[in-house]
Amino acid sequence: MSSTGSDRLAVILAGGLGTRLRSLVSDRPKPMADIGGKPFLEYLVQRLLSFGFTKILICISYKKESVIDYFKTHHGENVRFSIEEQPLGTAGALKNAEAMLAESFVLLNGDTFVDANYTDMMSYHKLNDADVTIALVKRNDPNAGQVVLEGKRVVGFTEKGQTSTGFISAGLYVMQKKVLEKIPTNRSYSLESELFPTMIRDANILGYVLDSDFIDIGSPANYLQLQRNYEVLLR
Repeated sequence: MSSTGSDRLAVILAGGLGTRLRSLVSDRPKPMADIGGKPFLEYLVQRLLSFGFTKILICISYKKESVIDYFKTHHGENVRFSIEEQPLGTAGALKNAEAMLAESFVLLNGDTFVDANYTDMMSYHKLNDADVTIALVKRNDPNAGQVVLEGKRVVGFTEKGQTSTGFISAGLYVMQKKVLEKIPTNRSYSLESELFPTMIRDANILGYVLDSDFIDIGSPANYLQLQRNYEVLLR
């Protein structure tokens, strides 16, 4: 991927139902939850713009009108939308947006803030001729599946609860469009539990280890804490 802003595409997955947060945020999709007077998704878009992205694609489904109305008003043509008639999972959402994707792109989860240097991560991806690069953090978390590394390369994934200390995905990727050939059409499909494990033998999947952790607004506790300390989203 080139380092010029004109060909930088970022894709944000924002089509989930957000059921864990429904008790606090029921009138909008989870990525549109209010943080410091702005939707959480706005902070992600602003960060992408600060790194020179001029093409941002948001994959949406649940209560999609609120996303479209806000970003058309505030960002115009810089933000486009891929609409799922029903939630398709993380990989299914990409497959649904296939015609709108560049040959290489950055992919973010719409409910996660990652303090990473996108430019450095894209350079790492290109230098190592990767098919997929996964941003990783070291965390003791028995509720998260682990990513197994050998050197730079991802060689396995473990299910939740199997191990508590290791690398977990931060929900940020650089990806080649060609990997979408392995995703079935028109059904829900997951990146990390279905697509990536089937690619390990034949594809070059790399880990990009971050020095900092990530912020996930998926649970009520995390959301309320971020509301009190939203300045971390401004760095």
